[in-house]
Amino acid sequence: MIKASRLVLFLTLQLVSLNFGLEASEKIQAIRDDELAGTVEVREYGGESFYSLANMAKALGGRLSWYRISSKAILSLNGHKITFFFNSKKSLIDAKQINLDKATVQAKNDLYVPAGFFVSGKFTSITDCSVQCEEGRTLIVERINNVSYPRIYTDDNLTRMVIEIPDKLPAD
Repeated sequence: MIKASRLVLFLTLQLVSLNFGLEASEKIQAIRDDELAGTVEVREYGGESFYSLANMAKALGGRLSWYRISSKAILSLNGHKITFFFNSKKSLIDAKQINLDKATVQAKNDLYVPAGFFVSGKFTSITDCSVQCEEGRTLIVERINNVSYPRIYTDDNLTRMVIEIPDKLPAD
């Protein structure tokens, strides 16, 4: 009798989770600058992939601040602040409003953001971080650096350091 009631409880919980759109999650590896940066939980909602914001903050090397009373989370990354609102398409990048493709999903004390946002060109251009998902199993995070390593030349009484950048700097 106890086994039967546990089975009924388990099946009921499964049906409840399906009714709210919660599907099973999986974890994928995140690699940042050729080193393992942890794992990122991926959930599917309505056929779309969503990444755990807490896991992405760690994988990107950013800082995440939660503001539960105002229902938002702020990801600080490379001098930029990206604000995500709970269960909303609205988002702010440095106080400029953008709309996500799908609304964020709050679940399990975390916020899940559409995966497409992190792999978009807009995210890359703002944060100088490139995110690519390889074969659905690994996230590759690369910081875009436009400054090459310095070359140092030393002569008798002179030391010269050369730093090259691919883009021209704007003239004052």
